[in-house]
Amino acid sequence: MLTHLGNGMPAAVPRHANPLVDGLASDLACSIISDGVHLPLPVLKVQRKQNTNFMHVPNSRSQTQLIFKSRPLQDIVVVSDAAPVAGLPPGAHTCFGKTVHVVQEDVGFAVRDPESGYLAGSAACMQQCAEFLSKSLKLDTRQLQQVCFYNPLRIINLTEKDVKLL
Repeated sequence: MLTHLGNGMPAAVPRHANPLVDGLASDLACSIISDGVHLPLPVLKVQRKQNTNFMHVPNSRSQTQLIFKSRPLQDIVVVSDAAPVAGLPPGAHTCFGKTVHVVQEDVGFAVRDPESGYLAGSAACMQQCAEFLSKSLKLDTRQLQQVCFYNPLRIINLTEKDVKLL
């Protein structure tokens, strides 16, 4: 399984031979942080042909749609990467003994290291990640349940019967 696909990469990478392209071309399941900050919307967009394992999502932001080869829906696992400061208002906060900043960005809130400017976790919880996918990619309830609940269970060899829901 590829974790945090598209994250933890240098700002500049070779345009063809890089971890994101290699990950998308692999047969491994992948986890993504769908908070709208870790991966820009064009990276999350995928194409679905009728009766296949791909989702078609119209591009509302530009006339040229960037389409990535995607994983079948059963191979996508959504994670939040929520930092302990997720849900706190914008400003400086202490997280794991270090100061981080919760900042408003174009599509939501981010947790950033003030020294490097890099992400230091997500300010979004799972519900917000699911809402982002629902609004921006038009995933329906069944699809959201699959990528946010059933797929993660399957990856760790559990079923819904193994989980006690509150």
